[in-house]
Amino acid sequence: MYIIYINDEKFELENQITYYEIVNMFKEKYENDILLVNVNGQTKELNALCKNNDRISFIFYDNPLGREAYIRTALFILFKSIFDVIDNEFGKQAILRFTQNDAYFISANNYEYTDLDIENIKKRVNELISKKIKIEKIVTSTNFAIKYSKNKNLNDIEFLFKYRLYSNIKYYKLENYVNYYYDHLLYDTSYIKYYNILKYKSGIIISFPDIINIKIPISFKPINRVFETQIESLNWTTRLNTNTVGFLNEKIAKNEFNDLIIMQESFQEKKIGEIANKVFDSKKKIIFIAGPTSSGKTTFSHRLSYHIKTLGLNPITLSVDNFFIDRQFSPRDENGDYDFESLENVDLKYFNDFLIKLLNGEKLLLPKFNFITGKREFKNEYTKLNPNDILIIEGIHSLNNKMSYAINNDDKFNIYISALTQIAIDNHNRISTSDFRLIRRIVRDNRERGFNAQDTIRLWDKVQNGEMQNIFPYQENANVIFNSSLVYELSILKIYVEPLLFNIDRDSVEFITAKRLLKILSFFLAGTENAIPKYSIIREFIGNSILNIS
Repeated sequence: MYIIYINDEKFELENQITYYEIVNMFKEKYENDILLVNVNGQTKELNALCKNNDRISFIFYDNPLGREAYIRTALFILFKSIFDVIDNEFGKQAILRFTQNDAYFISANNYEYTDLDIENIKKRVNELISKKIKIEKIVTSTNFAIKYSKNKNLNDIEFLFKYRLYSNIKYYKLENYVNYYYDHLLYDTSYIKYYNILKYKSGIIISFPDIINIKIPISFKPINRVFETQIESLNWTTRLNTNTVGFLNEKIAKNEFNDLIIMQESFQEKKIGEIANKVFDSKKKIIFIAGPTSSGKTTFSHRLSYHIKTLGLNPITLSVDNFFIDRQFSPRDENGDYDFESLENVDLKYFNDFLIKLLNGEKLLLPKFNFITGKREFKNEYTKLNPNDILIIEGIHSLNNKMSYAINNDDKFNIYISALTQIAIDNHNRISTSDFRLIRRIVRDNRERGFNAQDTIRLWDKVQNGEMQNIFPYQENANVIFNSSLVYELSILKIYVEPLLFNIDRDSVEFITAKRLLKILSFFLAGTENAIPKYSIIREFIGNSILNIS
């Protein structure tokens, strides 16, 4: 007799059965599919066997763990379909590159998928889903996995496993197709019901529903400038042979890490110099800089200022924060808390009048927002825009034309900065840009504000919701886009963030996110900071910057 608890309700079973069988006993009660189960605080796939006294709750698509498993499974089916359909060997070697607007871009080196390819791939995906084929999990020794990957010329997997201490590795198998995934997949192909596949550029886009409208795939809206930046970063890491973790670990193990840091920092310095030249050539008097949290906006702004100075201009920095309305008038969110991410926090009329007067050559008293009292103050500091001066304005709303409505768009030079992940775990397992920035923020919050990792993770959803409303919709207003991510940085950040993540209460909701981040970081060898310049963007997070970024 086996006793289990489903949502704290006791049930008795005559025999030990799988969670899949348990789920089938309850699925009629729910509108949506049960994708995974939480068992005693641990996420389990449905093919696992239950144990006596298991406490079980169900995971659906509206849970990030369920959605991520759904997406991984759909991608597994898609890669299997490409393998089955494409005759050309290059076309079979599909790689998961990056995301755009929550859609996934897949392409192959030296191959462009045709419209006919896409149609045939879609047919094969639908066929596999309709057959309700069980996805098998295969556990093998790490040594065997390394040899198998080497024989198949899967160098990204071979080098990934080379630096793993675990004795076993799990693969997933669908018919004759085998692939590696570091986290959970669903029970069979029939669980994938809602998705959209289309051709984009030389590759394939697959999109899925969000966690609210779970039966309607997100409509793909290309962001061409972001795409160009992502491709440039991809080409850069490919040239350096560091586009996956295994190759990065090889460089660390072979004592080539310092060289990599110097090359990466030189590349970023070159890009910032190019942007400064574009600003100079534009002859525009105002630069607006925006980007999501932990993208390194402050360090970037300082470094851009130095490049602009070398061209003979004098940059003057204005913070939008100093134009906030008094806190008592700030808008509130649905929970009654102050919504500091809202555009309504900015005194728009005062801000725009200020800019117009500056552009007309007036000498103006500078405002200073006191975050302790929540009021705007003036401390006898003045500014004036001289012929060689140029304004740099940084803030989350900077690319939203509503914030600077009085300034003609032709007079603005807009820069969007984001940490677009340059490195993947392997060719079919990516690291999300959101997780990348969250790791940065955990380290900085702890160092600068004394926050623990649990506090930062708890607020992360709210931060992201603000970005979705106030930052991401205006990316395409940028004249240039700067990718602030560094291909080497997770090997450095892991040293700082792992102790903070392990310190999170294991029974807390936040530890689910912490565990995912720890799993990602476990693939990286730790690097050393010796070669990191003191003006590097990563210094904004780990400290010891020579720039005034406080």
